[in-house]
Amino acid sequence: APLDVVALMVEFRRQLDALRPGLELSATVGAGIDKIRVTRPELYHPYVNAINVMSYDFHGDWESSTNFHSALFNSPNDPSTGDARYYNTNDAIQALLARGVPASKLNVGMTSYGRGWSNVGSTNHGLYQSGIGAASSEEPGIESYRVLKTLGWPVYVDANAKTRWIYNGNTFWSFDDPLVIADKMAYAQLQALGGAFLWDFSGDDAQGSLVAA
Repeated sequence: APLDVVALMVEFRRQLDALRPGLELSATVGAGIDKIRVTRPELYHPYVNAINVMSYDFHGDWESSTNFHSALFNSPNDPSTGDARYYNTNDAIQALLARGVPASKLNVGMTSYGRGWSNVGSTNHGLYQSGIGAASSEEPGIESYRVLKTLGWPVYVDANAKTRWIYNGNTFWSFDDPLVIADKMAYAQLQALGGAFLWDFSGDDAQGSLVAA
């Protein structure tokens, strides 16, 4: 129950303060509005130092059509309905801010992996088209950035969502690259957020391109 989540945070904070005041307590939370709505951040945020917003995995191969897994903004072209219309980084951050969470406690999440589909038709360069989970070296529908960057497929940009994807005529991958991360970091600075985090280092390339960005 939502209030149980709040009570758990209160108890964590009480026990940490009893052990030694000043210890940091953070929470890593779902970024879908349907998750934010029921976990009551307006009640639990006073008890944590930071909230890591998992602003990724918005879409993936559990769905039958392609979409962005970690878009920065909503796209007016997105056919999603209901709460899924708000599955993007900005709408997640704004939902938390609207509930009174201080911007300085919020960290934007970014990923070192992509989500993909195969058997995708060529309309709209594969975006918002039907497909099935793409084969990969990780698990179906998931591949690391260090592999995706080497494919050399055509890159497409959504100026509304501020994200990019690659498509080779059959397979579609949505992922964060250094240019997307640069936009997300600029957004974090503009919104005066606490910072950002990456899930996780293992998918980055040998040069650490994502961390450097």
